[in-house]
Amino acid sequence: MKIHNIYWDTDGDGEALASLPKEVELPSRFDQPRFIKPTYKKGDIKMGKGNVCVSGPYEGLFYIDNDYTTVLRREDDCEDTILQKNLSAKEVSSGDWLFDDEGSSNETEDVLECFMENFTRRYPSFERVEKDKWLGRNIWVILESKLFYIGVEDNDWSMAVELLQKDDSNKAGLQKMHYSAYLDGMKAALLERLPSIGTYAGPWTHGTIRREPMKDDDLLTEAGDRIDNAVFDFICAVVTGHSINGEEPKEALLAAVNELSVEHINVLPAGLLSDATKEAREAVGEHSLQEDADDGLPLRWDMAAIGDISSYLEGTMASRFNINSCHPWQDDTECICYATDERCHYCGHTV
Repeated sequence: MKIHNIYWDTDGDGEALASLPKEVELPSRFDQPRFIKPTYKKGDIKMGKGNVCVSGPYEGLFYIDNDYTTVLRREDDCEDTILQKNLSAKEVSSGDWLFDDEGSSNETEDVLECFMENFTRRYPSFERVEKDKWLGRNIWVILESKLFYIGVEDNDWSMAVELLQKDDSNKAGLQKMHYSAYLDGMKAALLERLPSIGTYAGPWTHGTIRREPMKDDDLLTEAGDRIDNAVFDFICAVVTGHSINGEEPKEALLAAVNELSVEHINVLPAGLLSDATKEAREAVGEHSLQEDADDGLPLRWDMAAIGDISSYLEGTMASRFNINSCHPWQDDTECICYATDERCHYCGHTV
């Protein structure tokens, strides 16, 4: 395997060593066919530090650069602190700044707390791990669902946040269905707090994803996927007693409501569960979802049925419970909903 267009930069100061080679030929044992292909712009690959990686077919990871969690303090003033990312390499090596152990620990804790809060709001099937839980000696588990772990691992220049499959071959079909959406959710949750995150590009290379304003197509795709998956989970829970993620119908419905709702809902409104359950059962029968179920799924995936239940929930949430919802759409001219005359009066998107 040959690596091209190498940008040597081991300390993140943007100053590459021009005398070093631009290409390196690696032995075949370093090929990693199962890893997620990074999305990065030209010039965003950096080299010089080893990377931890994942091995499962439905796994993935992102890196949090230590520059975003390392806090330094002035040698002569403990109250004067700064993130390492805000200093140049020359300033860091000047001797005027010392590592702030407590400040760095607090910053790391805050980054992970923001990530967990954001991600579990998107995907309620993931729960925080109450006690210290480790996979092997290196991966500290912070979130867990019926299908996956999310853990963190030291990566020399960064901290890796990893989506890892639970070891159960019977769940592989469900893991395959959900892992891509979960990785998108991890990326979005991390970028809510951080200006950029790293992606795996090789044993010693990584790509960079930078926070950018969400494009209309991304908004439609991300929101649509999350809503469709949550509504389908609820329909499955009604029929089988538990969702794909192992949730009871009440939990699955609350997750679907929160995907649609503008504000976070802690408790289901009275009467919604029984009425929505009835609608779901009718949709299952009308669209014959128990016939020809998809591989690994309890029911057949059918957008007509999912759309019926989504529309029912949106209408009921608004008319009976005064809950504002957001389900982005485009008109016939491919104009995003918030740019049309039909935009919701409570919409927070700007044109």
